[in-house]
Amino acid sequence: MPVPVYTGGVLSGLTLTQIAAGDNYTCALTSAGAAYCWGFNSHGELGNNSTTSSDVPVTVSGSLTFTQLSVGNAAVCALTSAGAAYCWGDNADGGLGNSSTTDSHVPVAVTTSGTPISGVTLTQITAGVFFTCALGSAGAAYCWGLGTSGQLGNGTTTAAQDTAVAVTTSGTPISGVTLTQVTAGDVTACALSSAGAAYCWGDDTNGELGNGATTAAQKTAVAVTTSGVLSGVTLTQVSAGNDFTCALGSAGAAYCWGDDTNGELGNNSTTQSNVPVAVFTSGVLSGKTLTQIVAFNDTCVLDSAGTAYCWGYNGAGQAGNADTAVSFPVPVTVAAAQPVTIAAGTSHSCEIRVGTAYCWGDGTNGELGDNTTISSNVPVAASTGGALSGVTLTQITAGTNFTCALSTAGAAYCWGLGTNGQLGNGTTTSSSVPVAVTTSGALSGVTLTQITADGASACVLDSAGAAYCWGAGGSGQLGNGSSTAAQSTAVLVSGGLTLTQLTDGGAFTCGLDSAGAAYCWGAGGSGQLGNGAMTAAQSTAVAVTTSGVLSGVTLTQITAGSNSVSALASTGSAYSWGAGAIGQLGNNSTTAAQSTAVAVTTAGVSGVTLSQISVGTTFACALTGTGAAYCWGEDGSAQIGNPATAVNFLVPTAVTSQAEMISAGSGDACLIRNGKAFCWGLNANGQLGNNSTTQ
Repeated sequence: MPVPVYTGGVLSGLTLTQIAAGDNYTCALTSAGAAYCWGFNSHGELGNNSTTSSDVPVTVSGSLTFTQLSVGNAAVCALTSAGAAYCWGDNADGGLGNSSTTDSHVPVAVTTSGTPISGVTLTQITAGVFFTCALGSAGAAYCWGLGTSGQLGNGTTTAAQDTAVAVTTSGTPISGVTLTQVTAGDVTACALSSAGAAYCWGDDTNGELGNGATTAAQKTAVAVTTSGVLSGVTLTQVSAGNDFTCALGSAGAAYCWGDDTNGELGNNSTTQSNVPVAVFTSGVLSGKTLTQIVAFNDTCVLDSAGTAYCWGYNGAGQAGNADTAVSFPVPVTVAAAQPVTIAAGTSHSCEIRVGTAYCWGDGTNGELGDNTTISSNVPVAASTGGALSGVTLTQITAGTNFTCALSTAGAAYCWGLGTNGQLGNGTTTSSSVPVAVTTSGALSGVTLTQITADGASACVLDSAGAAYCWGAGGSGQLGNGSSTAAQSTAVLVSGGLTLTQLTDGGAFTCGLDSAGAAYCWGAGGSGQLGNGAMTAAQSTAVAVTTSGVLSGVTLTQITAGSNSVSALASTGSAYSWGAGAIGQLGNNSTTAAQSTAVAVTTAGVSGVTLSQISVGTTFACALTGTGAAYCWGEDGSAQIGNPATAVNFLVPTAVTSQAEMISAGSGDACLIRNGKAFCWGLNANGQLGNNSTTQ
């Protein structure tokens, strides 16, 4: 994620106006036209007459006044206000254009005498990996340096061209065309015309020329295909990357073509394309107008509000986001933009990052919220347009094939399967984008503070401690005194309870009040209501029995799984009730149904104070105050997170990881550690988010 560049030393009091990043180094210009660089310096790319690397900015030597600079693999080129070009750094292939192949540690003038740029005023310059191109004021392009793949565009494959050559126009699509921008990438170059059309030349092995072909060395310009997504589009910017190219249209949309191994095309796939494809706009770019684009190993864009988004290769964190390679735009995250909450559902998981929801796993019912029904084994951003336009999310919960979240304003939103009314928007229609939970009726004027979902229902708390539920209610899990099969708007949980916390199980719900007492309602056939009974359907809240192990105990947290419940006490001890045949109660037994609370055994965790607990379908996990994680119950899908394997673990077992938050799903679990999300266990639908479906 972004860190500030040091502004002491040579940058003290200066205003930077342009910045460009190369291979392990960076350069910038000030408003006065002075250049500064920092980073790796083995070829003199910092321009300060040395080859000593620097982790703070240093001044580029000389007294030239620059108006523009471009940074390549290990060489920098810049233009003066008079339109003259100077370069410094690596020159093995003639990339400095000064009639030599010797590195220069200070700026040297690009040769003009006897070359096509003699008497030409240059208006733009772009440094590629081992070659450089520039535009003249008349709209012609010139290149120099390595040309083995035809990237100089002059009809040759010269190995080292140490002076400028003109890009061929005769007999090519750019004959008579006025070029307005040129960009140099790895071994390709592209240009835009005044009419907004794109042309490329050089290596086309991966389709990076965008003309529907894959030619190894295209020595003269070809036109980028304008049928398909570019039909009627006027391009305003183009940027050549490493084996792919991206461009912006006048309407502020992005398009890419070429290699897509790491999601470089940004269209939510990893399929190479030799014609332009539209960058995915259903997520964080929904409704955004893009104003700038730059491509290299990854691609980054700015929107009109100055927000940055990136996609593609992210092996060194260059996409500015905690995820690995991403095939769709994600926002560049700042220091505070770590995941704040995580939720593991039945076959998908979600997190909140910078107020935006990201989900991964099964997407066939739209539960990922990205306006598709496509599953994803890496996180995708839920659509931020429509109901979530301008909304900042703070909580998220994953049910069975649907997701719900709360905003900072205390409003609820849901997406995914809606056949039981679980989206709470007055319909039984599924939605692949977030919809607002209906605020008329029971939720009129209410500010919500917590949300929980499981099975096919969801419940919320308001700021006064009243509980409301919607969705499937056949077992009484809505708590309103009825067993309505499907309730598509919120109803008030009856009984006048004032609660501080809620948890939704498969077909039942539990809550805590301010005194630390627990109440449950809904299905109780396995004793999960904790009131000493085995009730099939309980439509009003009943108190969890406080005799026995809960006598005198103040509960501080409660969490429900499929048919069992666990709770934490103020002392840091854990208690469970409900189904226990697979050891999910953690009391070293396999009692099938336990209708009153039992203590989770302290064997293996003696002296440990638990601080958080989460129950999955048939297992549970907890954290200590020091971040140690423990799980118990079924381990058939490795959900206990311990290298050992067993049919079940009857007592808490150490997970091989530290954590700050933990969430147990159906057959998987997730935690947050040092601002990153980690998951383990069942992965058939990609719910571990690690770009695989391996358990």
